[in-house]
Amino acid sequence: NKGWSSKSLNYDSNNDERKKNEMIQVIMLNLSVVMFDEIDSGCDEETLLFIINNIKKLKKNGCSIILTSNNYDFIDKIGTDAIHTLNNGTLYD
Repeated sequence: NKGWSSKSLNYDSNNDERKKNEMIQVIMLNLSVVMFDEIDSGCDEETLLFIINNIKKLKKNGCSIILTSNNYDFIDKIGTDAIHTLNNGTLYD
């Protein structure tokens, strides 16, 4: 029986726990540029709020954020400098 310390970080975690763990890892790395691929996908409201607040903190601290999402409400709550839409292989400003 393996102990807790030998398990993978996201082992046996649900979607919301994994998304929160991803955000915590990004914060700890103190990166200047971060890309999130649909980090909002399948999250409950508590987790979405956690993600939104922490993305805002990252931006405030000078981190550049690139993210993909199908949720315009999520994008609007974060506040963006630019939005680009990909439609049928064409990128629109």
